[in-house]
Amino acid sequence: MKKQLFIFFSCIALLLSCEEEINQSVCEIQKSKDVYEYPIKPGSNEWKQLNSSKEKISVCQIPEDILIDMSTDGLIESVLNNPLFGEIYLGVYPQHGFNLFYNNFNGVQALLQRKDVAAKLLDRYNQMSPSCSKNNWPSLNGAGSNNNYAFSFIEILIAQHLVLKQVVDNQETTIFLQRVINKYEDKIINNYSIVGLEYSMLICGRIMYLSNHASFIEEYNNNEDINWFVDSAFAVDMNTLNIIYDYVNKFLEKNK
Repeated sequence: MKKQLFIFFSCIALLLSCEEEINQSVCEIQKSKDVYEYPIKPGSNEWKQLNSSKEKISVCQIPEDILIDMSTDGLIESVLNNPLFGEIYLGVYPQHGFNLFYNNFNGVQALLQRKDVAAKLLDRYNQMSPSCSKNNWPSLNGAGSNNNYAFSFIEILIAQHLVLKQVVDNQETTIFLQRVINKYEDKIINNYSIVGLEYSMLICGRIMYLSNHASFIEEYNNNEDINWFVDSAFAVDMNTLNIIYDYVNKFLEKNK
């Protein structure tokens, strides 16, 4: 009897192990082969010897001869890997921080000029699941690494006007919004904090704004919290996100 129980539980353990392995393999992000490897990274002795922000910015550039031939997929991953991406949170507000990152990094400047940037960012975004542990914001590993940041960094890239203008101009607004809403609802189920939720609604708010969605434009003009969030990428509270969530669901219902 004990032997039978041992075999039974061993089989259960094996099945669970296999299931976990399958789930994790599904969660893996497919990486382009031409991702740029930054020669000096945080935590290394070389990084510790850099004495100023200017020096750090300098070693985090992508050489122009590599940049010009890099695929958009490789460029997206290289931007996400940039050791200074996390410093967007050191700005006065996140959009201000992103603007500083943009001004200081040739890779993100090149990326946002690519004609396929919106489509390629959506491809990368589609590979990410709120329930996975391997979505990774690549620059942040180990302590402090979590899915809230994995999503916030790619979503603030997607939320830039140069990207969203492609979405609106290509008449892919409804598809794009539905994908973002699906991710947002999955994040709610998986207990994401406002850090991991807010940029989903930032994308939605900016798309509706760029689409001249009349009722949302009126809300933007009359609600200081919505106005501030759409412009600054900083949500005052969850109520701000809930308001945009309601608007985007009405928008999707109307445009089925």
